[in-house]
Amino acid sequence: MADDSVTGGWPGVSRDGQPELIRGQLPGSVRLQNKYKIRTTPIPAGACRRDWIGFFNSKLSQSSVSGYHDGNEILVECHPDAEPKLIETVDAAIRYANERLTAG
Repeated sequence: MADDSVTGGWPGVSRDGQPELIRGQLPGSVRLQNKYKIRTTPIPAGACRRDWIGFFNSKLSQSSVSGYHDGNEILVECHPDAEPKLIETVDAAIRYANERLTAG
C-alpha cells in the first residue's frame, strides 16, 4: 500500500481548522442530527488516496459520529450531545488512516 508518495517525508493528513456547522437544529422540528463540514490537508493521490479514504471511513464508522471523507472534505452528522467528542473522534480516524497507510 505505501509507496514513495506516503513514506519518508510525507506529513500525513490532518484536520484543517474547526468543524463548520452546515445544518443545525430547527426550532419546533424533529430532533435531527447537526451536520458539519471539516476540511483536511490534501490526501495522497492514486491508489493511496483510495486506501486512505477507506481506512478513515472504516474507523469513523465504528464511532457515534456518522460521516465520511469524500476525497475533498469530511462530512459528519452527530446529535448535539455527541458534539464534545466530534473533533476527538475525527482526529482519531485521521491518525488511524495515516498510520495504516504508512505501515502498509
